[in-house]
Amino acid sequence: MPNILVATLGNWQLVPEVIGFTNPGLVDLYRHHPGVRSIAEARADADIRPAGELWLVTTGGDFSRSQLDGVFQWHQSLGAPAGLILRVWRVGVTENLSSAAECRRMEEAIFRVVLLASERVGGGQLLLSLAGGRKTMSTDLQRAAAVFGCNALLHVTQNEDPATKKRISGFDPKDFTTPFPPDLEDAVTPLVTGHYEPNPAFSLGFMEEFPIESGRYPV
Repeated sequence: MPNILVATLGNWQLVPEVIGFTNPGLVDLYRHHPGVRSIAEARADADIRPAGELWLVTTGGDFSRSQLDGVFQWHQSLGAPAGLILRVWRVGVTENLSSAAECRRMEEAIFRVVLLASERVGGGQLLLSLAGGRKTMSTDLQRAAAVFGCNALLHVTQNEDPATKKRISGFDPKDFTTPFPPDLEDAVTPLVTGHYEPNPAFSLGFMEEFPIESGRYPV
């Protein structure tokens, strides 16, 4: 069964930064990080196995299209590895999530995607990344985790040094296919923020009559 990483998309660079944590055998971004041992321990403690599929949820506007281009270029720069399948859901009639209606559409889409992923993993792992997109998207993703469960919630933190941030922001997709150089060793730090068991309400008897499953709530 696949291990699936679901992430909301904002800045495209956050995608390889998370994959560098879950899939160090594919791209070992943090090889020179001063906390590389702690990063490896966090991965082991959470029993995180490499993601075989990366599912991205994003808005339907021009900005998201430009950021997806960065993700696609990075994926191609890795050789479009068969070991990391890329799937994208762009939510129609959304752009900046500047209205309640847009936020509700995104919330519904995130819950449905996480529901589908929770079914697809079977005996595999469901990983969720809170790093990308609007704050409301991260909130929706965490709420979905509390309902459907997940093996790990992931995040990345940025070094706030202005010069470091400027250099990283100028990286192109190929720069995220090899370890960060030693002079940018702590530019980004990945972390595990927790995990959730599925909501126990799903095991109650009445759920058999009104099951919450992707067939009833398709994406």
